[in-house]
Amino acid sequence: MGNRVERTGQGDSDERAESCRRELTVGRVLFGAGFPEGCPSEQGPWREAGLSFTNNRGNRWCSRYDYGFISSYGWPSQIKINPGADKTFALLAITVCHLNAVVREQFMVLDGVQCGGTHVTITRRTRARLTTPQSFLTPGLDNLYSLTISLGWLSLGELVVAS
Repeated sequence: MGNRVERTGQGDSDERAESCRRELTVGRVLFGAGFPEGCPSEQGPWREAGLSFTNNRGNRWCSRYDYGFISSYGWPSQIKINPGADKTFALLAITVCHLNAVVREQFMVLDGVQCGGTHVTITRRTRARLTTPQSFLTPGLDNLYSLTISLGWLSLGELVVAS
């Protein structure tokens, strides 16, 4: 019910989508050393693991929450991820956390555009009032040109990516 995957659009041809595929290296994004500290922190995109991170709040960030998690400065929060030019990436897993015990369940929406133009959307539901990290697998979020994560009232901890 709270975990759903949708694909829309045919995109370009299967031939074009296949031409986008390449060898990827699995890694972790931890928003660690060098990530702007404070709330709000310095304004600007964040780059890690060959990916660029921006948000819908003027690229202002808040860090460090419990467990070292981060968010945009303001809610509801959306974070957009883009690889370098003419590159793709995959999101394999994501870890989030409620900001406090008052926050009810959240529906996190991950909306990607794959090479070839196909849109893929995954929805994950968090457990209400749980203030410890919650991790989710994200099958189908591969071969991405871009990904927008609608976090609502959640902080972001770790991403497992292939880029």
